[in-house]
Amino acid sequence: MKIFPVFGWRTVASLAGLTALVALFPLGWARGLEQSGSALACDGEPLFENRAPGVPALDNLPVVVHVLQHRDLPEDDVLDGRKAFSLEAIKGYFESGGTFNKIWSEQHTGLRFTLARVERCRYRIPHTLAPNPDDQHDIPQPGGAGLDWINRAMDHFNAKTYSVDDAAKPFPGLDVYLVWSLRNASGYGARFARAGDGKRGSIWVDKECLGDTNHCDREFAHEVGHFLGLCHICMTVEAIQGGEKRIPPARCECLDPHTPRKDCSSKHTKCVMHPLADGSDFSSCEKLAVVKNARLAFKLPSQ
Repeated sequence: MKIFPVFGWRTVASLAGLTALVALFPLGWARGLEQSGSALACDGEPLFENRAPGVPALDNLPVVVHVLQHRDLPEDDVLDGRKAFSLEAIKGYFESGGTFNKIWSEQHTGLRFTLARVERCRYRIPHTLAPNPDDQHDIPQPGGAGLDWINRAMDHFNAKTYSVDDAAKPFPGLDVYLVWSLRNASGYGARFARAGDGKRGSIWVDKECLGDTNHCDREFAHEVGHFLGLCHICMTVEAIQGGEKRIPPARCECLDPHTPRKDCSSKHTKCVMHPLADGSDFSSCEKLAVVKNARLAFKLPSQ
């Protein structure tokens, strides 16, 4: 059975596994993010660009998809539709009834996500995080130094602008990262205003959701729920190295802050924010919360 911390990611790792990710980033690598030949860089031309995505609104929330491809592992082809996500499939996800929008529509949230751009970006994992060559196949686990790496990647890759009627406008939207594999996880969602630094978050999904159960719609909704401020329904504590800490109520919408753990029985598995990320139902409170936070995240006028 998988065990998942409350906020943002699904994992099979124990806390002991997190303690192994304590290596710091090489200073030269951190300073070299913006240099040519960087470990992190996107291809020159986007794979797809919607040059007239319209004015952002609750039913027109712009998304930039970053397909992350390891520089040295072409066999881990994230755009190979036989093994992962094809470009045509990605574009189809954002149709009104497509995989990305399905649950938001069925749950009558009023939210609809619109694809603005798809780009391929390339990366390498620092040796300190992946000393074993086999570990290079995975994005680092979202905890400890692995989370530091993911945050640095977000800071580097998150879209700064997008094209609106052939003019570059500041991008106010959601960054979606499609990857080959997340170590000990299949998805990760960072809140729209990241805890600690307030920078824009994103969601990360690997090809696991394309397996026999084909639950990408639920995985996407779960991680976007985290982006829009929701936590797992079963906990109000966060796993940290060596123990737990209580999450401030402001970071966990729709949870009772006085109850450290809620019942997580089978009757709750239909909930989108169940830790297994295999449900399709939002509570009334969650629907109100995601709409409120979508206005903040996408810089929409308040009512």
